[in-house]
Amino acid sequence: MFEQQPESLRDRVQQLSSQAIAAAAPTSWFEPLYVASAGDPAQIPWAKLEPHPDIQ
Repeated sequence: MFEQQPESLRDRVQQLSSQAIAAAAPTSWFEPLYVASAGDPAQIPWAKLEPHPDIQ
C-alpha cells in the first residue's frame, strides 16, 4: 500500500505526521492530508476505492 506511493507523497505524510506528533495531536494530520488531496484518491495512501478481496 504505502510503499507503492510516490516518494513526494510519503514525504508529505511523514512531514504532516511528524508535525502533529510534535504538537501533541498525533491524529491531527489526517484532515490536512484530505484537504490537500482536493478529492484525488491517489493522494491518500490507503484509498483503494474497492472492497477488500475477502469481502467481495
